[in-house]
Parts: sequence; C-alpha cells; structure tokens
Amino acid sequence: RATDISGNSSTCEQNIYFQRATLADFVFPLNRDDIQAPALLCGNPNISPANTGWPTVDGNPIGGFCDLIATYTDQSSSMCQGNLTILRTWTVLDMCSGISTSKLQVIKVLDKQGPSLTCPTDPEHQIVILNYLSGPQYNGCLAVVKFPAIQVNDNCSSYANIDFLLYTEINGFLYSIPSNGGNLVLPLGTHTFYYKATDDCGNSNFCSFEFTIE
Repeated sequence: RATDISGNSSTCEQNIYFQRATLADFVFPLNRDDIQAPALLCGNPNISPANTGWPTVDGNPIGGFCDLIATYTDQSSSMCQGNLTILRTWTVLDMCSGISTSKLQVIKVLDKQGPSLTCPTDPEHQIVILNYLSGPQYNGCLAVVKFPAIQVNDNCSSYANIDFLLYTEINGFLYSIPSNGGNLVLPLGTHTFYYKATDDCGNSNFCSFEFTIE
C-alpha cells in the first residue's frame, strides 16, 4: 500500500511461490583428485564434507530442508605413508517419495614434497678420517672416512620409512652407502658429497657439500 501527500492511496498484491527441489536439481561435490579439483595435502588433511563439499541446490548445501537428506559412506586405502584415497559415496534421499540417487566422490590425500635435509655445516669437525690404506691392492692411498648422520624431516613419512643414500662420484666411480651417514673408503682429494633422502611415497631431496681428504 502506498499513500501520497494528498491522501490518495493504492495497493497491490505480490504472490511468492516456492518450488520444491527435486533429485534432478542436486549438484554433487567435485572429486578432490587434482583433476576436477585440487587434492588434499598430507600432514593434517581436513577430509570432512565441510571442506571437501556437500551436495548442493543452487549453491546451497543440503541441510535436511524439504524432507531431502544427504548421507555418505567412506572406503579408504593407502599405498604409502601419508597418501590416502577415499571413495565417498553420497546418497540423497527424497523422504516424500522414497526415491534416492547416489554418486561417488574421490578424495585423494597426497604427499608431494620430499624430505628436508641439513648437510654438515662444519665438515672439518663433523667428518672423521679413521685411518689410511695404502699399497698396490688399493691403487694408491685411500682413507676410511666416517660421515655423521644428518638431520632429516618429512611432512608425512616417519624416519623409519625414509630411505637414505650417501654418495660421491670420483673419476667416474661411484662411492656410496645406503644409510644416513656411515663409513666410506675414498681416494684423497677434494670431493663433493651428497646426502639423499627418499620418503615412503617416492619423493626425494638432497643436499651437498665439499670435503677435502688429505
């Protein structure tokens, strides 16, 4: 109703209709698989539907309105520590008709980052030459060198599930030991050494430094 300053008034009527949503109106959440939408990162992933998505109508999550209910069940599997694949089956039920519809949502939790390593920062004091070997059988003079274990951290794999390699290449020959530190028999000279760490999901990283054996 509207009235002007002279007292004249007029009214109009507006009718508002609500149309009940049907199962055909629902949009199910996208897969979180790095294809439809980004996968989750390991460490402390939030796999709840509040983060990975609910079925929606017009962009609004289903909340039990109009006797429409959304439920889900999960099945999960893991190929390595930190990685997880969740098969989430969504079911939307129309309580009035008893008809339901379902769809699978794939949620992946991935480890995409290799371990972080800290190589010896003071090799002269952290690396120890235990003894020397000389003679024809050694093709000159060699040294038994003890390398320390270094600090290694990974965002998802435990230390026990990290593979290590300590190595150097000298004159085309590879000298290595599959551990975090240890003893290597090496020729004299200045060489570049590498610590390599590989987590349970195959992500690798390395650090390097030079050390002179004399």
